[in-house]
Amino acid sequence: MYLVRSLDATMSNAEAALGRYAVSIEDQHSGRVFSSEWRKAGATLHELERKSYGNAAQRGRVGDLRRIYDQRSEEFRPIMQAAYHQQGVPAISHYYAAARSQTQPLMRNALDRIVTAERRELERHYATAEEQTARRDALILIYAAVGAITACSVIFLGIMLAGKTGEQLRTARRAQNEALRTQSLQTAVEKRTEELATANRLLREEAAERADAEEKLRQAEKMQAVGQLTGGIAHDFNNMLAVVVGGIEMAQLRLRHSPDKAKQSLANALEGANRASELTQRLLAFARAEPLRANVQSARALIESSMGLIERTIGDMIAIETRFDADVDWVRVDTSQFQNALINLAVNARDAMGDRGKIMIATTRTQLPDGIPAVAIAVHDNGSGMTPEVIERAFEPFFTTKPVGKGTGLGLSQIFAFVKSADGDTLIDSKPGEGTTVILRLPLVESPQHFARALRDNADAPLACPSHRRTVLIVEDDLRVLSATAEAIEEMGYIAVRCSDPLKAANTAASHQGPIDCVLSDVLMPGLTGPELADQLCEAQPDLPVLLVTGYTGEAGGALNFGRYPVLRKPFTMAALSNAIEEAIADVGQRAPLLTLEHTADQ
Repeated sequence: MYLVRSLDATMSNAEAALGRYAVSIEDQHSGRVFSSEWRKAGATLHELERKSYGNAAQRGRVGDLRRIYDQRSEEFRPIMQAAYHQQGVPAISHYYAAARSQTQPLMRNALDRIVTAERRELERHYATAEEQTARRDALILIYAAVGAITACSVIFLGIMLAGKTGEQLRTARRAQNEALRTQSLQTAVEKRTEELATANRLLREEAAERADAEEKLRQAEKMQAVGQLTGGIAHDFNNMLAVVVGGIEMAQLRLRHSPDKAKQSLANALEGANRASELTQRLLAFARAEPLRANVQSARALIESSMGLIERTIGDMIAIETRFDADVDWVRVDTSQFQNALINLAVNARDAMGDRGKIMIATTRTQLPDGIPAVAIAVHDNGSGMTPEVIERAFEPFFTTKPVGKGTGLGLSQIFAFVKSADGDTLIDSKPGEGTTVILRLPLVESPQHFARALRDNADAPLACPSHRRTVLIVEDDLRVLSATAEAIEEMGYIAVRCSDPLKAANTAASHQGPIDCVLSDVLMPGLTGPELADQLCEAQPDLPVLLVTGYTGEAGGALNFGRYPVLRKPFTMAALSNAIEEAIADVGQRAPLLTLEHTADQ
């Protein structure tokens, strides 16, 4: 009965923790509590099976309870998986389906039947004692009646009665002792239950303290990693700024006497600025400041663009080599998720090698299980390796072989989820002492030229030449950026109409004589954002070309807020700006007066 009560309490705690995890999918602590409590319930059930081995009837009831427990575990599995992958609605839906499942009343009924059978066993002991007492009283009455008839019989029966009375007294004492033992057992069960409740409370407090300490340790490790990464990034930026500043200074000195050399110095400065821009884009992708989206990209280019971040993250004591198969390259993935997967694998390899060793990253052609051509991206290290038992559980959430505070057990599970979302799969080849190879197999894109780019890049395309002088309304709250953009627009042959306040953009356009051919607007501005301004202007003229410029696509709440308007990233070249304007105009059809606001003396 004590084991049944403990099992019932443990399963209730586990289901409550699972409910909290399904409702708050970011509460990973509740997920760990559920796993711990449910395993504890399994251990209690095993002890119950051992205790009931000598009782065939009870053993059958416990066997039924075991089958219901296993079925209940299968019902909880999709809830745990959906909650871990942060799928809130499926997790809650599965949880409510499990709450309405027939296994819950069956579980309760099985527990009640076990307790009821045990209570009946106790009642049988009480009934035996009472039956013996009643039989003693009946014998006393019979012997008294016979003694009244004859004195001899009384003497004879008195002797017999004395012996029977002694036996009945001993039986009564045994029954009383049995009752006392039963009462003592019940008292011990209640005391043990109270002790378990106290121990459970202390364990919860200790778990909370440990979780807080682990969180502080993880935060300290994050800050250390950020410091190491930012130090390397600052080094790269200083080198690039040295090229930019030095090129501009040399151009100033050579401009009067050596124009050709001044032009070369400016070209060097522009190259340094472009390298800084590319580094910024990679940092934004790594930090996921840009929205997640899958594009057809070169696997080799993605790996090479990630090498700088990987080297800064794992340190200088780890050597990295790459090997690429020329026949395979194009995959359809999200850049930030791909780069984060590579960095996670590199960090795991570094930890397995003890901060010293070599990592090999290679690509080869392969096939998925269904025969689809794929790109195999293998990350190999010469570290300590894994046992078959560890490999089997490597992708489980919260499973880790690292010491406390050194890992959350989510790295490989996140990589597995990312590759699965890209319709690929993940393999691990490892032996203790021989290193580890993690292989990401992603579907190969045979014809990448059929896929269009989602956002415009600052490519070194030739400068577009408008067929006639177009008028561009420039809306930018930063006066320095407004002035530089207007000068570039005018240098390319456009007519620039400047506006530093988005709330006055419509009036600025109205005060200009002639049509506005295109609106060039920043995204984040006081009063109105770029997309809001574009919606306001296009409400009266739906075919008005609008081009938004922004530092990264995470501004103004994400890419979904840009709607149908094209986006040009900062910083941009004059060629990229000219081509983007012409493409924005071409997207709305042949040139026609789009926003014509007459200017009269009354106005």
